[in-house]
Amino acid sequence: MESQIEPQFFQYLSELGFPKSSVIYEPVFQTIGDGRKYRPDFALLDPKTNEPLAIIEIKGRNDPATLARATQQVQQYIAALRDKGVRGFVVTPAQSGGGFDFYTSGEGGEPKQVPSSSFLQFESLSSARIAEKKEMLAEEKKEATDQFLVVCFTAATFSVAIATADFICSRYGITLLTTERMALVGVAIALVVIPYVQKFKGLGIEIDRAAKQAKG
Repeated sequence: MESQIEPQFFQYLSELGFPKSSVIYEPVFQTIGDGRKYRPDFALLDPKTNEPLAIIEIKGRNDPATLARATQQVQQYIAALRDKGVRGFVVTPAQSGGGFDFYTSGEGGEPKQVPSSSFLQFESLSSARIAEKKEMLAEEKKEATDQFLVVCFTAATFSVAIATADFICSRYGITLLTTERMALVGVAIALVVIPYVQKFKGLGIEIDRAAKQAKG
């Protein structure tokens, strides 16, 4: 660790009850979409699932400009992770001279100080992560189901329309649906439906545990 603040903060996390395996110093995570790499100061993981619980940026000062830039930086990390269950904190040495002060993004995006005792505990973060993940999965499942129903209804309507047109055309000796055309229609419908089968396969981003692990 480059400065004295990081090892002091790691010791502070240990006193709060965080397992050493859950604290990753300067983790690297990469988005699948654009391939960009991000390196916050700390990531807190759940050792059992390897899922991120929080992203933390350490600053030596707590003046408004520094806090504003750091808060925006943390929000960029969270947005890149595309995971609403991950919390973001900016941490500075406490003004009282002992411990640390924690800041998060307020409703308007401005830095907002929060009590570390209630917001930064391993068990509370882990429990909140589980609850938020269940809620997000339920929302994603509902959204995907609604979209799938629309696709199915559209495909059914299209199929009925084609079958009706084929029936009418057959009365006049016109063949509309050949075997080849029916196969092409089936393939087209399958290509629309298949992506929904893969809808719930993770979030696409994973913290790289090969990064340097904090040491006491």
